[in-house]
Parts: sequence; structure tokens; C-alpha cells
Amino acid sequence: MISTPLPIKDYLASFSVNKLSPGKFEVIFFASFKVQDANRQARLDAFNKLQLELLTKIKLKTNENR
Repeated sequence: MISTPLPIKDYLASFSVNKLSPGKFEVIFFASFKVQDANRQARLDAFNKLQLELLTKIKLKTNENR
């Protein structure tokens, strides 16, 4: 991410996908950032929503390829 409208600084994020067994995976998210206390909960909620949407899309794609 090069630029963002979010009120955050020093954003760094990654995720990994680990295969646990056939058809079963683990997705791990990591993010660190600086945000004003007044905006912290809104940013956490937004990141959680984004992660849930990503997981939903991964699951849909996985089911399409079966």
C-alpha cells in the first residue's frame, strides 16, 4: 500500500496461508500502525472487516476450484 486515506502512520501488514491438511488452511494476519487514540477502535474495526472480507473471498475461490 503506497498511500491511504486512513488516519494512520507507519502501517506495516502481512498475512500468510498455511496448509494444515487437505482442504484445511490457517490464515495469519499481522499489522502494526500508529493511530490517534480517538481513531483507534474505528481503525481496528475497519481492519477486522477487511480481513473477514479477504477470508470470505479466499473461501469462495477455494470452493470454486473444487
